[in-house]
Amino acid sequence: MQRGQILCYNTTMWIFIAILIFIVLVGALPFLWTWFDVATVGQAGDSFAIITSVITFFALVVLLKTFRLQKGELENAVRFMAEQNETNKKQLTYNLVFQLCEQYREVLKNTHGGKAGLKNVIETTRNVRIYAMSRKDNIINVAEKQFSPYTVCFQLLYHIFKFIEDETYKEKERVKYARIPRAMLSGIELEALLIHCLTKRGKDMKIFVEKYEMFNHYSPNILYDGLWFELMKEYKPEAFGDNPFYAGMMKHQPPPE
Repeated sequence: MQRGQILCYNTTMWIFIAILIFIVLVGALPFLWTWFDVATVGQAGDSFAIITSVITFFALVVLLKTFRLQKGELENAVRFMAEQNETNKKQLTYNLVFQLCEQYREVLKNTHGGKAGLKNVIETTRNVRIYAMSRKDNIINVAEKQFSPYTVCFQLLYHIFKFIEDETYKEKERVKYARIPRAMLSGIELEALLIHCLTKRGKDMKIFVEKYEMFNHYSPNILYDGLWFELMKEYKPEAFGDNPFYAGMMKHQPPPE
């Protein structure tokens, strides 16, 4: 109970006690005045019923005041518990996202040569040509097979964002948690993700890439390449956020192949 509420409660109790003493004294006067007259004492006793009603009324007032104070304290306690639960849930979600990111890094490290192997796969995918296709369709088609050893890594990354989407209710909180896996991805991983999300296996991940601006800090290893330009155009602008490289590419046409 807060200090102001305690003072208010104590003041009400003292007022009630003072009124009660006054009523008792006033009610006792008829008995003292007619001490030896039995009939008159009976009439005075009947009049004391009014005083009893007044006492009951003030007792009810004090009871209602006490109930309001207790109700306020209960509401404050419930509000505090709700805020505490929300804080605990946020911390738990953060810890789980961080642990999932650590698992992803460990899986990638032990998969087909880790990041170095992933870089080689990207280079191989770029260099394999099927001349019946455009360069964009060619690299997407080849990536379906070349990226297969890293399927587990991409799936784990997808489930990290799926967890964030399912476990948080406020969009602001989702964006904050999504920055954790986004920050851990290297340029090589983002480059692989750029290609993977255009394949059949990566279409679900593409939704999260665009929603959470996954390529906001992405800069291709190749300074300017028409192929990468074509791949980047397959995404909504939101996927690149405030990326200056993307903004610059959108202002210029890529060089001819």
